[in-house]
Amino acid sequence: MTFLDDPLILIFVILFVGSFIGQLEIKGINLGASGVLLFAMVLGHFGYQIPAIVQNLGLSLFIVAVGLQAGPRFFRMLKSSGLVFAILGFLIIVIASITTVIVSKVFNLSAPLSIGLMTGALTSTPGLAAGLEATKDPIVSVGYGIAYPFGVIAVVLFVQLFPRVLKVDLQKDLQKTVSPIKHKSSLKKMTVLIDKDEAHKKTLKELQRNIKSSAIISRVIRGDRNFLGRNDTVLLKGDEVIVVGYPEELNKFRDAVGREVTTDVNIRANIRMHRVVVDAEELIGKVFARSTLGKDTA
Repeated sequence: MTFLDDPLILIFVILFVGSFIGQLEIKGINLGASGVLLFAMVLGHFGYQIPAIVQNLGLSLFIVAVGLQAGPRFFRMLKSSGLVFAILGFLIIVIASITTVIVSKVFNLSAPLSIGLMTGALTSTPGLAAGLEATKDPIVSVGYGIAYPFGVIAVVLFVQLFPRVLKVDLQKDLQKTVSPIKHKSSLKKMTVLIDKDEAHKKTLKELQRNIKSSAIISRVIRGDRNFLGRNDTVLLKGDEVIVVGYPEELNKFRDAVGREVTTDVNIRANIRMHRVVVDAEELIGKVFARSTLGKDTA
């Protein structure tokens, strides 16, 4: 009788030691979260077990966590490159299934063991859960345990080691890809009087499409009133607009619609200003449309 015979202590030991193993690096290569599962497999080889209800709970939590993480992005990704990844994922599963059938026939393996080998090679824990539920045979876990280490090693070698062999610096490539557009100057603000026919009775959306300027119209001043500029806001001759952008874009906008003026209108008289830090993951990569702004936001 050892302290590891207590299921609760055993789980915490697996999590602690497995996480430590996953963080160990050898020339920049590590197992990450897979270290936990690999260490658990080692203990399982020596006969240590945890209750079936805990195993089922862990699998359920894993599947739910993946669903909650990937679900909100699913349909949004389909509109961009998600369809390509979905096709690739489908092809991988088809090829893996065909390969599994061939291997099982050649080596005369049972169906449950073959399913376990396939899910392990793909490092698919949800696949393991589905295999166990479909076959009701624990040998699925044996096949999963045999193939899983090789699946993890293959992923680690491909993702972390292969770029080193090709002498490719992924971090530098990423910085080049996402590096922001550099401007010679900082953002400025300009008040422009609308006095050209080309801008008369045009919506802001039409105007910006025709001018092709990245300058943003933040406020429209009409007489003694001022209001937020929206895509469907119609401009009239005599209106003044407050535009924000880089100097070259501001000049381009000014030349297209009118001339620069100064105004004494207090644009903060009927609005409230808020500074908001965006940290919601669901907003990453989305266009912040003007129509989503509240009436009291500037």
